[in-house]
Amino acid sequence: VLQDRQVMPLGAAAPVEVDLAVIAATDRNPRDLLGEHILREDLYYRLSGLAVKLPALRERTDLPALMRQVLADELPDSRPALAADVEGLMRGYNWPGNLRQLASVLRTAAVMAAGEPVIKREHFSEDFLEHASRPVAGADARPVADESPCVSETPITRGTLKEMEHETIRQAVEAAAGNISVASRRLGISRNTIYRKLRWQG
Repeated sequence: VLQDRQVMPLGAAAPVEVDLAVIAATDRNPRDLLGEHILREDLYYRLSGLAVKLPALRERTDLPALMRQVLADELPDSRPALAADVEGLMRGYNWPGNLRQLASVLRTAAVMAAGEPVIKREHFSEDFLEHASRPVAGADARPVADESPCVSETPITRGTLKEMEHETIRQAVEAAAGNISVASRRLGISRNTIYRKLRWQG
């Protein structure tokens, strides 16, 4: 079909012309796959037309502008800025989860900043700060499954900033089976902060 642009329907007497385009994606180098005999050479050359390489987040040179855009999209009303040391930390991070991870990290930090104009290190979870401070293992590092997720993967995108903050804390406490100490470690905030903020929300 890729070669002749024709298909022969079952029971038909003649082939039918088809007009199609194939868009394929891989996170590996196709030529390496050819050498390992994982990808068929004839298929590769039939598919190989316009090749576009999308750089991983860690390879992008416009990361500061991208972070500002993510914050603007997530919090169009407040648009908090990032402290200089935070921006440096994030520029040096490997970002194994790419853009989805960046958006999640910034969203959570903005919620914990609770309307402050500048997002600081104290607004990020201890888990992220610890991981971001580790030396990069290499460009081909693969994401490691989180053994103790603190919140649901479902983004919290509705309500006021205080409501989003409360929901993030509520999810963390729920994920920790009600253990405030565990939830506070995962969120990177004190137990008293959790008690106080939950009490404010009744």
